[in-house]
Amino acid sequence: MSEHEIEYVYKYRTFSRNHLQAMFENKIWYSVSSEFNDPFDASENLLSNNVKVGEIIQYMEMYAPDALERCRDSAAVIGQDLANYIFDLFKDGSLGYIIDEPINFVIENLRRAYIFSTCRCWNNNSMWSHYGDYHKGFCVRYNVKKLKECGVSLRSFEPVNYSDSTISPLSFFTDPRTKNDPFAIVDEAIFCKSLDYKLEKEFRFVLDQVQKCPHDDGDNFKNNSVPIGHPESAVDRIYFGYKANDFDKMQLQSLLDKREIEYFNLEPARDGTFNLLETPL
Repeated sequence: MSEHEIEYVYKYRTFSRNHLQAMFENKIWYSVSSEFNDPFDASENLLSNNVKVGEIIQYMEMYAPDALERCRDSAAVIGQDLANYIFDLFKDGSLGYIIDEPINFVIENLRRAYIFSTCRCWNNNSMWSHYGDYHKGFCVRYNVKKLKECGVSLRSFEPVNYSDSTISPLSFFTDPRTKNDPFAIVDEAIFCKSLDYKLEKEFRFVLDQVQKCPHDDGDNFKNNSVPIGHPESAVDRIYFGYKANDFDKMQLQSLLDKREIEYFNLEPARDGTFNLLETPL
């Protein structure tokens, strides 16, 4: 995927012990999709069962031409249209040996991908309500370039694409952008979410490693979330929610004492809009 020129991203937090500790230790957490609140997000539920015959034929042309030629010959022998013949084979499961393996690869790696989700703005009322403890939490500004200097390899980092429908899995394999790159196919699914979440303006980072499972060789099973350290300078601003109390603000500032961080209070604009205004603390 191509890199998007976004300088800063934002993470909405609560004043919980875990979030405060992560701030003090300069860590962010990457999680697998089983930790997400949307059952369609980066999971097999995102992949539709409504595969089109044309997609199957196009996929076979690219990846199984010999099998497609045999289907053509068999359809001709019985005098059946190729599309109908392919559809019948797909319906009774006879093409499973061709298309099940790549689709299962996508599903398996969707489940096991480590993802860090952020927002592209600090003044998102919806995000403050859902992830900022109803405006009682705080929002951290991260420098994207510094987050890419965490000492770990990132496979991709992109804004999320929002759609009004789930995805036909074979369309990934026939897309010129993802041809012959199985993990590019996985990432196309990782960066697709329902239009219901469009207001979140999400920007994601994906680690170039996947969760280890018990049956894998080598390392033991890894947790659903893993901490990744980042440079102290990756955080340069913190916004306090409109309803954040003074004790919580002072506690966080004390934890991050002597760091070059700007702090801002937020309040409603009261100018006829639903905007939030920032005031230096």
